Amino acid sequence: MRVRLVILVLLISLIAQPALALDFNSVEVSYCNGSIRVEVFYTLDAISAIKVFLFGAGCIEDDVRELFVTDDYVVEKIDFNHAEFFFPVEKSDECLRFDGVKLSKPLNVTLKIGSEVDLGTTDEIPQLYFCID
Repeated sequence: MRVRLVILVLLISLIAQPALALDFNSVEVSYCNGSIRVEVFYTLDAISAIKVFLFGAGCIEDDVRELFVTDDYVVEKIDFNHAEFFFPVEKSDECLRFDGVKLSKPLNVTLKIGSEVDLGTTDEIPQLYFCID
């Protein structure tokens, strides 16, 4: 009985925790099936990791979504240590244009379209214009 009470108190304290602590690490940008795929990598503090393990990644979704200063994207998945988003591109002849997106905080951004280019720490994913063979 006492063990159940302790577990119940621990679960209630986890649920009652304020905002989760996400430490964003980097962003990788690539082209995938007609969209720009943006992968965001992050680490969670211990309490947040336990909460995600017990209740799923939905409890960090709002915090991860706040990274982008736009709503024009689709959430593919939000996981324990990374999330994937798809942004629209405009097609013009055989080439594609991505309008770019501002980030709410500076992160290390790597472009993986054609060749790999490390943009360093920046607060935006730049506009892109590229052609596909």
